[in-house]
Amino acid sequence: MNYTIHLVRVLALSLTCLAASASLLAQATNATFRGTITEASGEPVIGATVMIRNASTGFSTGTVTDIEGDYRIQQVPLGGPYALEVSYIGYTPQERTGIRVAQGDVVEIDLSLEPGDQLLSTATVSANSLRNSVDRFGATTEITSAQIQNLPTEGRNFTRLTSLSPLQGGGSINLGGQRRTSTNVTIDGVNARNQLTAGEIGRGPYTISQEAVRSFEISTNDYDVTLGRQGGGTIAATTKSGTNDF
Repeated sequence: MNYTIHLVRVLALSLTCLAASASLLAQATNATFRGTITEASGEPVIGATVMIRNASTGFSTGTVTDIEGDYRIQQVPLGGPYALEVSYIGYTPQERTGIRVAQGDVVEIDLSLEPGDQLLSTATVSANSLRNSVDRFGATTEITSAQIQNLPTEGRNFTRLTSLSPLQGGGSINLGGQRRTSTNVTIDGVNARNQLTAGEIGRGPYTISQEAVRSFEISTNDYDVTLGRQGGGTIAATTKSGTNDF
């Protein structure tokens, strides 16, 4: 009997550790780089290498273009400035710099490669005026780190700033005319809704400091396939991360 109880305790502890590990590894920013790489004639370049690098953190990742010349890099860490470089054998490499990424941004960059020697230098274009585009259904309101820092909030709870959304009303996380239990809340892509307090995350085990939140967005009447557990809307927050410099 004692052996059975001990075995049950070990299994329960193992499942708890696995669940915690999965939560720690998950981090969703919903930020994406995408675009199409073509030749000067308009034909797609298949297999071109597309790399992005964050100059502040050293983070880098990449992909290759598909048969249509398209590329997509998803769940990019927020911040910047990012540099995007495209290279392909027999063509002059191209680079875009100065790109900053916020929660939910879709950075669309299409490039046309010119034939050239492999030893030619990279063509660099600064992206100071580049505007990120977000293509999604419904109404989306982004709350930036500057707003979180400067606007007064009751109880230092970042969800109080949902009042900046035109479809918020009747409570801090009531969206689209629905009850607060119909609002899904995620922190770094992990569900953070407290079932014991009808969705509130400012109390109990789900309390998070407002100073730890980098930015968040409020999506209402937005039934994207990446979102769920909602009837009125979603509050998707991303926590802060550091850089390599003080």
